[in-house]
Amino acid sequence: MRESGSRMPNEDAIALMSAYARLGIKDWRSVNNNTKRRAQELLKNHLAENEPEAMNTIAAMQGAKRPALFIPMPNVHHKGIVQCFFVPLREGADLMSFDLLLLCEGTNCLGFRFEPPQTGTHSYAHIQMNRKMLHGNLEVAGLAGWVPTSYPAFPLCTADPLRMFLSMTTAIHGYRKGIIDVLQTAFTPEPAKFKKYLDLLSIHLGA
Repeated sequence: MRESGSRMPNEDAIALMSAYARLGIKDWRSVNNNTKRRAQELLKNHLAENEPEAMNTIAAMQGAKRPALFIPMPNVHHKGIVQCFFVPLREGADLMSFDLLLLCEGTNCLGFRFEPPQTGTHSYAHIQMNRKMLHGNLEVAGLAGWVPTSYPAFPLCTADPLRMFLSMTTAIHGYRKGIIDVLQTAFTPEPAKFKKYLDLLSIHLGA
């Protein structure tokens, strides 16, 4: 059972995910057809390929009845990875988890989940590897069947949805010339918001 609270996931996290998802969808339009076909075959009807589908997935974090779809991530600095996707999943009243799917070379994939505290030995926010996505309900053919999914469970040091999302995206893009540039692009019309998220990220990373 996952930790829950009394509030919706915070508005800052929703705003950041929405701006980030728009960049991912924009980059997805220029992804080569082979990669698109591969993702479509692996994720079937669980892939957001346009902005309304991505925004519907994020709207589900605020209680809307929407399907959980994997959203393409911006193509910025993920060397050795063909394409990255994330999906936010609501956990209780005010928390989220995130599934992260990486399409690697050939037919290989890697899957991770970023989770808030659970009852038992994983009573802390953590990152684990995945063999199945969407709370175990989606099998992805490219994920290795031998991967252990209970341990290791790397401490994440925060269950706050915004900081969890910043941790996940920094892992994909890197920091300088990476997620900083992504944030700046996402909030070009809103420099105050860019500074706000950048300050939060810097504090979170101790950078």
